[in-house]
Amino acid sequence: MSSVDLLPSRSTLGAVLLLLHSGLASGCSWARELPPATVPPAAVAPAARAVTPPPAASLPTLTVKEPLGVPRRHWPITAGMPFPPDMLADVSRLRISAADTAFPVQGRVLSRWPNGHVRWAQLDWQVDLKPHEKRVFRVDLETLPAAPGVTISDLADRVEVNTGALQFAVPKHTFAVVANVRLDGMAVSPDPISSFLDIGGRRIAALPPSTVTISEPGPLRARIELQGHYATGFDYVIRIDAFAQQPFVRVLHTLEQHNAEPYTLVRQIALGIPTNLVGAVSYEAGLESGAPLRGRVPARGTMIGQEDNDTLVVDGVRRSAHASGWVDVRDSVRGLAIAARYFWQETHAWLARYLGS
Repeated sequence: MSSVDLLPSRSTLGAVLLLLHSGLASGCSWARELPPATVPPAAVAPAARAVTPPPAASLPTLTVKEPLGVPRRHWPITAGMPFPPDMLADVSRLRISAADTAFPVQGRVLSRWPNGHVRWAQLDWQVDLKPHEKRVFRVDLETLPAAPGVTISDLADRVEVNTGALQFAVPKHTFAVVANVRLDGMAVSPDPISSFLDIGGRRIAALPPSTVTISEPGPLRARIELQGHYATGFDYVIRIDAFAQQPFVRVLHTLEQHNAEPYTLVRQIALGIPTNLVGAVSYEAGLESGAPLRGRVPARGTMIGQEDNDTLVVDGVRRSAHASGWVDVRDSVRGLAIAARYFWQETHAWLARYLGS
């Protein structure tokens, strides 16, 4: 069971969104993200060799559709793209086009052909989308410099990240998923966002990371990766994605089991998220069908959980429903939104709780 605690505290301005996904891996070696294989310079197309650009009709295309009926501005898109041999030697030569508009793209090589050319690449770009709009994007072999985006400072005790809208730190010597979170310079969370396990009714906190690395430096999407241990036979790999000009981060949380026993009962995989909400606090929580749940959060707190594949529990009342995995908790001027992918399918449960100032 996976949960999110929304804890009380003081006041701030704005709203921030946290996207999270938890995974549990046994064995573990395949669960780590490996760096792309290094290709010796001699394997890449020689500089003296001319490569004829392919006709526009043969360039790869990608179709993107807005699925939820909400407008998107500078929305980040990540997609994998295959390329035939001899088409692309350097991902920095790419841009994305739709109709008469060109977009900068951030490319990362995933695999290469034997001649050193790019076989698969991961592409990141940002677009505006109207509700339910569908746009077809073409990959062009032309360079379009990216506008100022995510900036990262790799310091001795922490990694500092600034997306332009959101600022936060990832500590190196103490554990936090993120810390010192600010929205346009204003404090969002009074304390670091933490992670813990519940095993046999005992809360197991994450230990300080053994490594904190910048695996992708941006400028459109930056990824910071933490690896470390819980005080059990579990390791964690936490990947934090920050997007240019966006007020949210995406957290990919993976557990690797190293216990000698074949099974370990984990009651919760949880994030503790302190908030700065004051006064009357309300919530919305999404359902897969029908209107979202809405209500006031009393001083004792509100509990919303997916008990099993068919049963949703709201403050002890059971109903047949599927939670879609997002919750928005707010006071009169500020708030925090959290979304978890594959929520009811993985029989997750989360807790939205406000305990008073």
